[in-house]
Amino acid sequence: MLTIKRYVEAALLSVVALVAIATPTVMLLQDGPHVPVQIVVNEPLPGSIR
Repeated sequence: MLTIKRYVEAALLSVVALVAIATPTVMLLQDGPHVPVQIVVNEPLPGSIR
């Protein structure tokens, strides 16, 4: 159970890191919200993060 919990926590942290890195990058490039939306869709996330 601890291993599964750690895996889930690591996965969530990695997803948050990807979003945190991608969002300002897209804002600087002024490409609009399309790239973050694609990242969220490609990852198995709960609807609240999107």
